[in-house]
Amino acid sequence: MNKKNLSNTIILAGSGRSGTTWLGNIIAANPNMRILFEPFDYRRVPEAKVLPLLAYARPTAPYPEWFNFVYKALAGQIGNEWINQQGTRKWAWKRLVKAIRVNMMLGWIDKNFKPKIVFTTRHPCAVILSRLKLDWDPHIDIFLEQKQLTHDYLSPYMDIILGAQTEVEKQAVGWCIENLVPLRQLPQHNWTFCTYEDLYRNPQKEADRILSDLNVQKTWFTKRAINKVSMVTRPDSAVFSQQDPLSAWKHQLSKQDIDTILTIVQSFQLTLYDEDILPHKPLSKDTPKKIST
Repeated sequence: MNKKNLSNTIILAGSGRSGTTWLGNIIAANPNMRILFEPFDYRRVPEAKVLPLLAYARPTAPYPEWFNFVYKALAGQIGNEWINQQGTRKWAWKRLVKAIRVNMMLGWIDKNFKPKIVFTTRHPCAVILSRLKLDWDPHIDIFLEQKQLTHDYLSPYMDIILGAQTEVEKQAVGWCIENLVPLRQLPQHNWTFCTYEDLYRNPQKEADRILSDLNVQKTWFTKRAINKVSMVTRPDSAVFSQQDPLSAWKHQLSKQDIDTILTIVQSFQLTLYDEDILPHKPLSKDTPKKIST
């Protein structure tokens, strides 16, 4: 299988409802960059049916059945109204792929295609609050159907995963799984990492750092993108109700739900977030386990 270099492609990955669209608009506030919106969602992109909706890929495994689709998606060779909803910019020579469903494939994508990768996170309580309002499916079944994912990452946490009964518990497990893999892989890769909280509190500083990492030139549009509410922000969001989006979850989730979420996050040994609204470090307690290939 021939590796293909996509150095002019940037992947922006992160959990859904983590501010990826806002950050994506900041990165792509450049006439020479085209946004490819969520090309890995097979409900909107028929070609993506070769993949599970939330696929895991071992970094050194081949996956020939996925290779051509992933390359075409990242190279901008697949398009429809969904992918091109923010325009085609046919003259653009750089691409930003916003993809909330490739968190667990980033290591494999990096090894095979060499794009620039940005991974972002947001406090699980904030993400889960938003998902509960939207009635999102946590997709626990999709995770458990992937035997390699279970073997490589989930086996120590099966009691927690199978014990999740309430919607809050299932959403917390889903957040942990889709963040566990990239956070464990992050120290081994030259990816750009940021949190929604840092971007919100210091937008200009964080934007400058991220754009510098990506070698993307700032434009007149960058400041406007920083100040503009994301195009997918919901009318019932904290932004529109003039609440602080960093702390809204403390007021809108019950104490029991907050405790449940944070207990599950702690059980997955993810230490980036706790009861504080701001992230902490280290990212996780354990160094990455050896991944079978």
